[in-house]
Amino acid sequence: MSHIHRTAGCLAAALLSALAAPRDAHAQRGAAFVEQDAPPIEPQSGFPGLFDTEMAARGGVVADMPWLSISYGVNENLTVGTNVWAALPTAWGAPSALLMARYRHFSSARVTSVLTAYGGYAHADALAEDGENARAFILLGTSNTTVRLGRRHALTFTGLAGRFGLRIEDEDVAGLYEGGSLTGIGVAASHRFSATDWLGIQTTVVGFPVLIGEMDSTSQLATVDLGQASAVDLLAARLLFQFRAGRWLLTAGAAAQFAQPIVLPWLGAARRW
Repeated sequence: MSHIHRTAGCLAAALLSALAAPRDAHAQRGAAFVEQDAPPIEPQSGFPGLFDTEMAARGGVVADMPWLSISYGVNENLTVGTNVWAALPTAWGAPSALLMARYRHFSSARVTSVLTAYGGYAHADALAEDGENARAFILLGTSNTTVRLGRRHALTFTGLAGRFGLRIEDEDVAGLYEGGSLTGIGVAASHRFSATDWLGIQTTVVGFPVLIGEMDSTSQLATVDLGQASAVDLLAARLLFQFRAGRWLLTAGAAAQFAQPIVLPWLGAARRW
């Protein structure tokens, strides 16, 4: 059908956007079920991100721009969040949401581990033509573990598994549809260097040993195992410079996909309350 190439492009764009999203920092450590020394002061402290083990402070709020992600610290070991952009279509009668929950299940003087779940659903009619309805969803789970190598250096290892899907249905012809999904299992490694209390540098490399794309329509079903591509094709990297000014964290950097190559610049800001 006419939308197959467009759907594939949307899936690829969603993957690159997820890799480029850089919300980073170091957690406020809790007392319940954790026992450790006071953490060193770092530029990234208290700003939860995809490839770290950070938590919002108990009762604290963190807002990340321009993504407009908002995180709230329920307690020392549980942070929940949402995304304002994802929820905006609800105001026009199209229910949409993107939610996050992070639980810190282990923390010691040198090692911290968290589990994070992301889930979202949206009306994506901007991708549809007249007489069509479009729906998109995303499910993602991550397991992050940070190991401190000293006061200024830390390594974070991430395992992630997720699925993104898009379905476009014809309003006039029952049962006529097309869509696609992208399912993957990935691993990532990040090194964080805190040069001073106000300047941090983070590098991240991400790979997807399992990546399967599926195009589905009323007339056909096609599955492509993207994991058969070369290792370089499925690798991406990210470099971030982070500057702390009071309750603000300013971020500048870039993410790159090696095969194309595609480079996405990034400028962002986050604030704690």
